[in-house]
Amino acid sequence: MNHDDFLEQVYQKDGAEDPHDLISFIFNYIYSLSLEQNKIEECDEILKNIDVDKLGTDALLSFLTITYHAQNRLVNRENYLARVKKRSLKLNGRYDTKRLFGGFEKEKSSYWQRITDQFWHAVVRHKNGLD
Repeated sequence: MNHDDFLEQVYQKDGAEDPHDLISFIFNYIYSLSLEQNKIEECDEILKNIDVDKLGTDALLSFLTITYHAQNRLVNRENYLARVKKRSLKLNGRYDTKRLFGGFEKEKSSYWQRITDQFWHAVVRHKNGLD
């Protein structure tokens, strides 16, 4: 599957009653590129090409969470975060936008950093058969 097809499927899956399929789809695809295949540049290109106006909060958060571990290597991630915050203001209002997305900036150590660190430890343990 090429990246354009991936994004089209993300746009189609977004808005379903159960967001778990969408979240798993995003996580699995980005995970396979960034960790299994070490194609960080391609992940960065995907972030650049995401049309945030076609996505809801679950998908927007999923892309930020799955790329958190590589944020220092993803040139387009900060721009994506800025676009996400602008979109979230329309979807969720000021308070929820700050609450949902406030901890994703590079310089912040936050609840989201702890959660994503725990997530990645669990992923690595699972991939290595340690759980």
